[in-house]
Amino acid sequence: MIPARYEIRVFQFLLTGIMTLFVSGAVTLLNLGTSGFAFALWMKAWAPTWPVAFCVIIFAAPAAQWMAKYLIQSDR
Repeated sequence: MIPARYEIRVFQFLLTGIMTLFVSGAVTLLNLGTSGFAFALWMKAWAPTWPVAFCVIIFAAPAAQWMAKYLIQSDR
């Protein structure tokens, strides 16, 4: 099993994988239509996007969290 201290990275890894899977599938379908759509083309579009998204989320998540906290009023 993976140690608990890596929970956020495992979450980010899985989330980016799922998110890019669906987005690349949707974009592939939009660009090729139902007649030109093929699973292999979808996977070819998805494979390079997952590592990019994972790297981006590692650096973008802290900034997004800061912005969200800035935009949300605290009752304190």
